[in-house]
Amino acid sequence: MNSKPCLMALILGTMSCAVSCSGPVLPAGDMPDDDAADDDDAAEDDDTAEDDDGADDDDSALESTHWRVVNGTGVDDHWNISELTFFMDIDCTVSLSDEVTDILTVSENDCDEDDPDLLNDGVCTFSGHCESGNWANEPSESGVGQIWAGYVLGEASSVGCLTLCQGMDDIQRVTELSLEQSDDGGDTWFAVETLVTETVEVDIPTVFVVE
Repeated sequence: MNSKPCLMALILGTMSCAVSCSGPVLPAGDMPDDDAADDDDAAEDDDTAEDDDGADDDDSALESTHWRVVNGTGVDDHWNISELTFFMDIDCTVSLSDEVTDILTVSENDCDEDDPDLLNDGVCTFSGHCESGNWANEPSESGVGQIWAGYVLGEASSVGCLTLCQGMDDIQRVTELSLEQSDDGGDTWFAVETLVTETVEVDIPTVFVVE
């Protein structure tokens, strides 16, 4: 059967050759628009790329050279801390202690001994009450969000876990804190996550895991 007239009918958008064609003839207006389909595919690809970029931005936002912890509950006495350790992973196995280049605290050590460097000397004590090896803030009583301590790292990193060696007395320790980071050298800070510990013992490091 000669298909050339049908081909011309399709091009002209007429139905005059529909009887002699082996298949149905679509009017020109009903024919699939390949260009539109290509545009839709391109738009979907762009959306996927934007989503991927967004995921990358979220990941990079969790990396910083400046990290600190802020008390999430009130402290009736000085917050006594002898050691603060950040870990890159949630399993608390990859320590960032060797990356610390500076130590940041809200105040000088109210215990009148040593400087804040003791927070990263690898020695844990749970005695509190400004006994040897402890850092404590000023003043003696503080509300939520008024005490903080942290580190500057040599290279930007994420924090998946942290441990605190702190005083055993309830009035000198916390079980909830805010993990914060700064992207402008410590001028401004924003909270990454509020962390609540599951550690109940007071004579071992208190563990806080970033979910």
